[in-house]
Amino acid sequence: MGVSRILPIRRIEARVEDWHWAWSSDNAQAIAQYWDQLSAGNEHVYDGTVLLMHHGAVEDDIYKSCYFQARYSHFMALRDWGHPDKSVRNGFSCAALKTLDEAYLLGVMAAHTSNAGKIYFPAGTPDLSDCRGAYVDLTGSAARELLEETGFGPPDMCFEDRITLVEEDLRVAFLCHAKMTCTAQTALDRFAQWQAQQRHPELSALHVVRTKADLIPERMHPYLLDWFETVLPV
Repeated sequence: MGVSRILPIRRIEARVEDWHWAWSSDNAQAIAQYWDQLSAGNEHVYDGTVLLMHHGAVEDDIYKSCYFQARYSHFMALRDWGHPDKSVRNGFSCAALKTLDEAYLLGVMAAHTSNAGKIYFPAGTPDLSDCRGAYVDLTGSAARELLEETGFGPPDMCFEDRITLVEEDLRVAFLCHAKMTCTAQTALDRFAQWQAQQRHPELSALHVVRTKADLIPERMHPYLLDWFETVLPV
């Protein structure tokens, strides 16, 4: 692929502010109609509030960014219509899980989700629960998504003191590197036990990646494939 910008950063500084999203207002009626079609028959899809990025740049190894509140339906339209408004991007963090036996663990999104069948690290567009005053806690967002999607938290894993920025068109991904305290098979077993207790789990399975042969391009976003190209053996 090779279209993403990839670089290490020291930390993320993300401020929340009031900002008028003109494209959202101008296309409100068409978005509402699209959302009605998209959500029809799926009671698990909720049009809540998410935080999107309207500015972001690296300054002295720190990614400084500005976020604003938006409706999830409007973000979905932006994504599904080919990102027609380049002023807004999805800046999100994900838990880049690596096991004791050097395998990466990714999630397979369940059929009832808006990304059904897609494979990527536990992640999600930040929302109001990730706000700490006027700032977005994106590392905390990664930990929250990881716990919600897999049941993993301390002492199953711990976050390392490093972040990788991967930028690709609509997506600005912050890979928060996390080390599991167990092997891949043990993690799979623990996840299966936890998943069996969930009523509507977000993930249908975990996918193990050890080499490039384990990648499934048609089900993985370009930013993730680009990053894996830099870290995986053949």
